[in-house]
Amino acid sequence: MGSHLHAISPVTRAKEIKVPVLLVHGDSDRQVNVKHSRNMRDELKKSGKKHTYVELLNEDHYLANETNRLATFNAMSDFLDEHLPVNIEQ
Repeated sequence: MGSHLHAISPVTRAKEIKVPVLLVHGDSDRQVNVKHSRNMRDELKKSGKKHTYVELLNEDHYLANETNRLATFNAMSDFLDEHLPVNIEQ
């Protein structure tokens, strides 16, 4: 990764995040490799940041599978129910 991209990459700035993060990624995504979400999850965990990680099996970039699409909507609903309103004072 070039130095400019490294400097602005969310994964290298996880410690600066002040709000909970929801990551949802399909393991068969051919547009964005799932390793990027896994790396972000690992950095959030290492930094002690609140996060929810959902990895969808046999799912692509477009949530083509109805079961996974519903699981994503449910994860979003649960995440918002838990974290709204957002308290950014830490």
